Order: sequence, then structure tokens, then C-alpha cells
Amino acid sequence: MAAGGNTLNLVGTPCPMNFVQIKATLDRSEPGVPLDALVDSGPVGQDLADSLRMGGYDVLNVEEKGNALMLTVRKRKVLKARPVSRRNDTPCEKKARGRRRR
Repeated sequence: MAAGGNTLNLVGTPCPMNFVQIKATLDRSEPGVPLDALVDSGPVGQDLADSLRMGGYDVLNVEEKGNALMLTVRKRKVLKARPVSRRNDTPCEKKARGRRRR
């Protein structure tokens, strides 16, 4: 179970509405906060886990719960990009710049 107590019971919810509801809940949450979603087992549940992975979410756990699957999912933390330097500072470029200045 998710530490924050966030749980969705989506047993009986047809595709793609179960995916849409999980995605909407995750998009409203902070990155890194886990969400438990109880979904129908079988190929539908496994396809849902794969779709969430392809959608950029971390599927932390997939567990059988009787006739259902408990998916533990979280939104990935967004890493801040480093500023890109306009100057290429490879050793060859530094050497070439040094020759141009003379």
C-alpha cells in the first residue's frame, strides 16, 4: 500500500478509463508520491502496467490480490536540465582556440 494512503479502486472500470483515471490522479500529485490502483487482473492489468511505463510513470509493484491486481505507481521526478554552453569545451576545441589567439 502506498505510504500516503492514496488508493484507487478501479475494478470493473473498462479500458481506457482506468488508465485515464490513474494518469489524472498521478498528474495532480507531487512527483515521487506512490499511488495504489486496484485493477482487473489478467492481460488488461498487465497491459495497463506497460502503458503506464511507456507513459513515463514508474510502476513500483504489481501484486495479485484475488481476482485483481494492485499496481503501485508514481510520477517520475523531473530533473532540471543544465544550461547548455555555446562553446564546445572539448580538449581539441580548447587547443584550437589557443592557436587562434596567437
